[in-house]
Amino acid sequence: MGFFDLAAPFYDRILHRAQSHQLRYVARFLSPRPGEKILDVGAGTGVLLAQLHGQGAQVTGLDRSSAMLREAEKACPGCQLVLGEATAMPFPDGSFDAVACVDALHHFPVREKALSEMIRVLKEGGRLAILDLERRHWLTRLIQSGEWLLAERSHFYSAEELAAWLTHRGVECEVEPISPVEYLIKGRKKS
Repeated sequence: MGFFDLAAPFYDRILHRAQSHQLRYVARFLSPRPGEKILDVGAGTGVLLAQLHGQGAQVTGLDRSSAMLREAEKACPGCQLVLGEATAMPFPDGSFDAVACVDALHHFPVREKALSEMIRVLKEGGRLAILDLERRHWLTRLIQSGEWLLAERSHFYSAEELAAWLTHRGVECEVEPISPVEYLIKGRKKS
């Protein structure tokens, strides 16, 4: 049983304040129109799914933790939830109008493959929102050390590294710093 399976029942209680801060930025960028299809990669307990669903989007959450998805079902009843890996998504090319990944990219074992999959399932002109922690900040290094102690082999990007990687693969990017330790990549897949 992994860390997130154990943490799922109390995850939101611990991180509620940070999550609500992060989700404001992501939801504002995505600004879903009714009926748009949005994928949340590393959906966790479904907090973002519930918010976007409430704005009229058709949301799908992908996570590798069944315990997290059980919590997501409580947060967003009736939302499509998929147990799976970000590196091998079970969706056809161009399935989603937008893809979000909030505070999760650093947990994926093969980050570049996960990013490639996010781009693959995104429609041309679709929006990509990636929120994560700046690897050079002391707090991120402290979090990474703690996660390594819990057998989570986290790896963080700097905002510039991630934006350059995505740009090289056909995603126009803007970096929005949202705190000294967090950034939001606001991307759009080129047509």
